[in-house]
Amino acid sequence: MTPLRLTPAAATAANFAPYGRFYPAGAAVFTAPSFAWYENLNASLRVSDTDGMEIGFVQVTAADPRQWELERHQHTREVMIAVGGTLYITLAVGEAVNAEDYAAFILPPGSAAVLDPGIWHLAPKSTEIGAAAIILYNPGTGTQDKEVITVADRGFEVDILW
Repeated sequence: MTPLRLTPAAATAANFAPYGRFYPAGAAVFTAPSFAWYENLNASLRVSDTDGMEIGFVQVTAADPRQWELERHQHTREVMIAVGGTLYITLAVGEAVNAEDYAAFILPPGSAAVLDPGIWHLAPKSTEIGAAAIILYNPGTGTQDKEVITVADRGFEVDILW
């Protein structure tokens, strides 16, 4: 038997082409006090020109239990897949004006949450710096189907109790 010893090469679009597609990590398109957001990663999973999903990545950069803002997508489901560390998400329904409209959930590594259209949310939080999630949604959602609110404008200060 011939031993096979491989020295890994830094992947590039060119040297990876015989095996599929490689998309290098880009710079964060948005940063906040507790997370960095990487929009679409230049990668899409498309069945056709109109079907498919965008792929995003969010990574926790600071342990901050406060939820300052929430966003929603009226026409799109969003999938959050916890890939590193335990994540905490804050969700709200309706117009997020009553205390009972809000909830928080734990997403352990390897779990996924599929948010229905119209559910208020934002990037997951964590006590673990570097905890991360892969985000999937319809193409164009981040630019064409996003509404953002400040929770203080709804009369609340929201903290996750971890």
